[in-house]
Amino acid sequence: MAWTERYVRHDAAGGGDGTTNTNSGANGAWTLAEAIADTTVGYRRNIRAGTYTAGATLTFAGAGSISTALLWEGFTSTPGDLRDDFDSSHYPYFDLTGGDYYFDVTGSNQIFRSLKISSAVTAAGRGSMYVSGAACRVIKCRIEGTNANANGHAIAASNTSDGLLVQQCYLTSTTTPPYVVDITSNTNSVICANVIVGGTVGLVILGHGAVLSNLIFNCSSHAIQLGTGVSSQLYLAANNTIYNVGGDGIQFTNASAVGSVYGNILSVIGGNGISNSSAVNSQINCENNLMHAVTGNKYNNIYQDDVDALTDDTVTPFLSAGTDFRLVGTSNGVSNAIPKFFLDRPEQSYLDCGAIQRYDPTDAEIAAAIWAYSNRTLS
Repeated sequence: MAWTERYVRHDAAGGGDGTTNTNSGANGAWTLAEAIADTTVGYRRNIRAGTYTAGATLTFAGAGSISTALLWEGFTSTPGDLRDDFDSSHYPYFDLTGGDYYFDVTGSNQIFRSLKISSAVTAAGRGSMYVSGAACRVIKCRIEGTNANANGHAIAASNTSDGLLVQQCYLTSTTTPPYVVDITSNTNSVICANVIVGGTVGLVILGHGAVLSNLIFNCSSHAIQLGTGVSSQLYLAANNTIYNVGGDGIQFTNASAVGSVYGNILSVIGGNGISNSSAVNSQINCENNLMHAVTGNKYNNIYQDDVDALTDDTVTPFLSAGTDFRLVGTSNGVSNAIPKFFLDRPEQSYLDCGAIQRYDPTDAEIAAAIWAYSNRTLS
C-alpha cells in the first residue's frame, strides 16, 4: 500500500501536524504522545532515531485493517533507511526501564519495524511488548526484558492476538526466571527468523503455531515449549537452530498435540532433544533433525514411525561452539545467520551463515565422488 508519511521526533516541540521532519512549527514532527494519540490508518509513523524515555506504559490503541494498517517504523534521515540495517544501535530506542512500563499493543493490524525497546516490566503476563490486538506484526526489532521477575518477558501475547507475526527480531530477557517469548494465544502465531536469547524458556507458544528458522540459545531450561494447557493444537517447528539449553530442545506438553518437527539443529542440550513430556502417544512427526551433545534421549516419548534423527554425538555443527556461535548476538551475525529467504541479501551472504559451518569439498573429493558414482554396481 502507499503510505502517508508522518514524522515523530524525540526532540519535537509539540503542536505540529507531523508532516515534516523538523522539530518545531505548525508542520513540525509529532511528539511520541501526539503520534500515539492520532490513530489514523494508512500513516507510516516514521520515528527518528534517538532516545524516547517513557514514564508510563505506552498504549497503542489504533486499529487498522488487513488492507490499511498502522505502521511504526524507525529511521535515521529518510523513511525506510533502516530496513537493511541490523545494527540496533541505529534504531530509535524506547527506554521503559524506569518503572513497570511496557508497549501495550491493544489495536489490531499494527506493524512495528526497526525499533529498540527495553523494559523492566513486572506486570503479570505482560513483557516489554504485550500484544492483544489481532493480526499485528513485529519485524526487525530488538526487544529486551531486563527484569528477573517471572513476567520480564521480551514479548508476550494474549488469546486475542490471532495472527501475530514476529519476524527477524532480536529478543532477549534475563537468564532466570522469565520466558523470552510467551505466546498464550490459543489461535494462530508465526514466529520466524528471530534470534531468541536467555530466559528460562526461549519460546512458549499455545494454539496453532509455526516456529520457523529461529536461533535460540542460552536458555536455562527448554528452548521451545509447545502446547501447555491446550489440547488438539497443530504445531510446526522447522529449521530452528538450538544451542546450549539446560532442558529439552523442543518439548510438547500436551498429549493430544499434533505436530511436525523437521530440519532442526540441536546442540549442547541438557535434557532431551525432542520430547513429549506427557508420555502419551501424540501425533508428532519428526524427521531429519541433527542432534549433537544431547544429555537425555534424542527423542523422548515420541512414538511415531517416521522419527528419524541425523545424529552425530562427536562432531559439533558449529565452528568453535560457544565462541564463534556468539556471532548471532552481533549485528553481523544476525544478518548472516538468518536464512536468506527472509532477507533480501546476496547468495554468498547466505552461504557464509555465521554460526553454522560451511564446508566446500576439494577438487580431489569431487573427483573421487564422480569416480565412485561412475563405477558403482547396479542391481
